[in-house]
Amino acid sequence: METYYKGYRFTKDQSEIHPKEVHRLLEQTYWAKGRPLQVVARSMKNSLCFGVFSPDDELVGFARMITDYAVTYYVSDVVIDESHRNKSIGTHLIKFMTESEEVRGLKGVLLTTYAHSFYEKLGFERNAQKCMLRPAGASMHLRQEELPCK
Repeated sequence: METYYKGYRFTKDQSEIHPKEVHRLLEQTYWAKGRPLQVVARSMKNSLCFGVFSPDDELVGFARMITDYAVTYYVSDVVIDESHRNKSIGTHLIKFMTESEEVRGLKGVLLTTYAHSFYEKLGFERNAQKCMLRPAGASMHLRQEELPCK
């Protein structure tokens, strides 16, 4: 499935979205700069991916969803190339994603540091009091009797 907006093509055909190009886009972000190409490729393999191609057929936007296809989806790695921002491409990318048949009717989740007003106009709501994060490599702080069984 694909759609068009102002000459930009939006697709979820993963065979067209190449990890090297996604890596190039993610290098423009504060949250994924320095992420190894192999990690980008693995994250894409295990996600529902969406790409935006310019009229010249260059990948200029990317986002991915992690989902159980039944209850919840999580939006991650939303990025639009710096030279293509402020053209409503990000808005249309999120619309394309959230209206995708795979996640239609499911609850969406995302984390953002500063783009709250952008996502609110797309139907997301702030809910900071319910969010918890467990960083990679975090250790458990349990008493001996609370430790999980092995």
